[in-house]
Amino acid sequence: MARLDVQSIREQIEERFAELRPLVEEEAELQRMLAAIDGQAAARLPKRTRGRPRRSRSNGRRKRISAADRKQQIRDVVASSDGGIRQAEVARALGVSQPTVGRFIPEMVKAKTIKQDRKKILTAA
Repeated sequence: MARLDVQSIREQIEERFAELRPLVEEEAELQRMLAAIDGQAAARLPKRTRGRPRRSRSNGRRKRISAADRKQQIRDVVASSDGGIRQAEVARALGVSQPTVGRFIPEMVKAKTIKQDRKKILTAA
């Protein structure tokens, strides 16, 4: 008899946890929003750890930029540098990865739109 009561109480507690879990997650999200409004770093607040991972509100794809537009961005960054710039610095300036920039460097050098010296410094052609 006592075993049934304990089991029943345990099930009730687990059901209540399931009901409260979304509220706890909402509270953490509201804290992050308040911190963002106040200009504080949201990184210090607890992040969501339970439940299903959040899905992107978009269709999950980033807008892709055309190769010609990316090359123009690279050209602009290289041209605006004084005395040359490294591939990593170009990537940082554009907010993309180094392989994204590195993919275009050889063909841009071959087309003579930019120059690259032995130390991998890029300059405008």
